[in-house]
Amino acid sequence: MERPEKAEQSDSLGVDHVAFFIDEAEFDQAARHLQNNGIRIIRGPEKRGIGSSVYFRDPDGTQLELHTSTLAERMTVWK
Repeated sequence: MERPEKAEQSDSLGVDHVAFFIDEAEFDQAARHLQNNGIRIIRGPEKRGIGSSVYFRDPDGTQLELHTSTLAERMTVWK
């Protein structure tokens, strides 16, 4: 998801975040794995829309998201 207004506000390239689909059955274990390995959670784990999300940053500072619904599923509830 590119957001040109972000690039104007900071040094970023306009990327808001990168989201990855994860199966609901693996979500809790993945969130615990992040926490147990010193990854600072920015937001979540929480229910968002029709799935669950957890947000964190990669070593370069890019915000990453694990989410339990696909982009197509998410778009059905976003207007």
